[in-house]
Amino acid sequence: MKTCIQTMLLLFELSFLAGQQTAPFWVEQFPSKENFESLWVTGGQNSGAETWKWSQNPKEATFGNQPVFSSQSASNGYILFNSDANGNQPFQTTVTSPAIDITGKSKLFLKFETQYAFFSKKDLVLAELGYSFDGTAFSYLEVLNFVTKNTLQDSVLVQIIEIPIDSPQENLFFQ
Repeated sequence: MKTCIQTMLLLFELSFLAGQQTAPFWVEQFPSKENFESLWVTGGQNSGAETWKWSQNPKEATFGNQPVFSSQSASNGYILFNSDANGNQPFQTTVTSPAIDITGKSKLFLKFETQYAFFSKKDLVLAELGYSFDGTAFSYLEVLNFVTKNTLQDSVLVQIIEIPIDSPQENLFFQ
């Protein structure tokens, strides 16, 4: 997830689908802190103290009226970035998946469940999903552009995004 905003809350669970009507062939439910820290790579630019972190407490609210996170796997585990903990510091954080074997897949859809809010200018690109077939050169798609500024009322938001594949590929990475 690439961000260019002052304040963001993001929690998510991810699954890859070979097509919208088929069962997932890869699912990430963040089963433990050790699993997250050993398989996922955090990065980006962040002059504040906040980092991506693992949690399994769906009631871990950072705002007084925030609803309990109700993704399918929230009680198993999810990752969280709370930019309010940075104060008024600029940031552009990323969290990158491990390599996902997509050999033989011609059509990919990423489904993610999230709880997300922003409190900055809407004319900025707020949240993006990056994808790469080599782990270094990422292309980005804008996501969560339907979320209204200053709103954190949904216990879960679900978005499905098609990942473009022009030729056969072996691995996929996403941010």
